[in-house]
Amino acid sequence: MEAAYVQTCVALRAMFARCKLVHGDFSEYNLLWFEDEVVVIDVSQSVEHEHPHALDFLRSDCRNVTDFFRKKGVTTMSMRELYVRW
Repeated sequence: MEAAYVQTCVALRAMFARCKLVHGDFSEYNLLWFEDEVVVIDVSQSVEHEHPHALDFLRSDCRNVTDFFRKKGVTTMSMRELYVRW
């Protein structure tokens, strides 16, 4: 689960930093585990980082990731650490 958490955080950040996209529904329901790698699905509804609600969606995505992995017993970054490092 720790490896999945790290990969998930990397994917979330890459979408924002490199692709300039915010998923908007980044949660365990849109992540697949395939051959020891996290695969993000349902990206078609993502919004560009300039969308008026992009930061709200990003905050929600960060919360979803943090909540899910904490419930699985993974030591996670705080919401602030995950969100502010953008």
